[in-house]
Parts: sequence; structure tokens; C-alpha cells
Amino acid sequence: HDALLKAQKDGVGFNEFKKGLKATLSDKGWYGKKDIVNPLTGEVRSININSSRLKTIYTTNMQRAYNLSRAKVMMNYTYKTYWLYKSAKLSTSRSSHSKMHNVAIHKDDAW
Repeated sequence: HDALLKAQKDGVGFNEFKKGLKATLSDKGWYGKKDIVNPLTGEVRSININSSRLKTIYTTNMQRAYNLSRAKVMMNYTYKTYWLYKSAKLSTSRSSHSKMHNVAIHKDDAW
């Protein structure tokens, strides 16, 4: 978490972020090969926690930080009172998100 906050503050790209964390994560067992146990079935599976998982964590957190900051800026606009929801409309998009594509909401809406 601290590494993510530092990366956000310093504008660190993914490759530098990954390089700085890989040894720490490996030492803690959060990177590389790992056996996990399904708590419901007891089934043991071997998984590989690699940079693609780390990329997802990095990207998700960076996008969230950006969007929170962007929302704060947008809330201060006095001339833009409605926001338009846009879905990526990808084959992997959730159907609930696709259904909301092009929905206009007031900026004070709790939605």
C-alpha cells in the first residue's frame, strides 16, 4: 500500500513500481509460485502470482486515484451540472455497465 501511495505521489510508472516491489513481495510469499487451499473444498492448487496480477493492482489503484481527483475538480464546475456515464462497451464489460451507457445524471445525484 505504501508503495502504491509513493508511486502515485511521485508519478512512478509500472515497471519502476514492479522493480521496487518484486523482492519484498517474493520474501513475503506474495510473488511467484504458491500453493493455495480452497477453504470450502480443501482443494489445493498451485498458482503463479506474477507481474500481470501486480499490473492489475497498480492500474486499478492509479485509475481510482485519478478518478477521485477528477471528480473533485468536476464538482467545482459551476457550469457543468450534468455528467454523462460512458461504458467502454467491450465484450468483457459487465452488462450492468453497458446498460448504463449514455445515462445523464445531475452531479449531486447519489448514484
